[in-house]
Amino acid sequence: MRRPSLLLVLVPAATVLAALALAEPPVSTAGWKTYRDPAFGFSLRYPDSLLILPETLPERRPSLLHRVAFLDRGLAASETAALQPPELAVEVFAPTSGPLRSWLEANGRLPAGASAAPLKSSGAREAVRVRDRRLSAPNELVYYATERGVIALIPLGAAGSAMVGTFRLTEQN
Repeated sequence: MRRPSLLLVLVPAATVLAALALAEPPVSTAGWKTYRDPAFGFSLRYPDSLLILPETLPERRPSLLHRVAFLDRGLAASETAALQPPELAVEVFAPTSGPLRSWLEANGRLPAGASAAPLKSSGAREAVRVRDRRLSAPNELVYYATERGVIALIPLGAAGSAMVGTFRLTEQN
């Protein structure tokens, strides 16, 4: 009689943890508030647990026209609020007439080793999802090229990633 064999596969702990992180249930957006930005033509939904931070525009290349960040209310009330990463930041840069990928490369937004995949988007001339494993999770950024500017979505938490899914461009773009 033949005995069943046992195959033992060793998997690095980092691989297991990454798989578990991907298996988290999706964040529910039911009951979220809506943020609208008529000047740059977009809206998105955010949970009541987040506060919209007043943003000053730092000097940067390329020129930053507008920035809005969403931070946990508890963190926003702390003495270290200015040092805390937001759940999501939205940055708007001057419009580009060329391909979005060229703009990303020229402005250091598509470093070596990062991947860029085109996205379908109503209202944008072009949209791209950039994945860079060197960044902290969720290590994805989304860029939209519109008539009003290049819009960057920078999620830094579970709610931020869910907020990206609620992002919409208005018809005026």
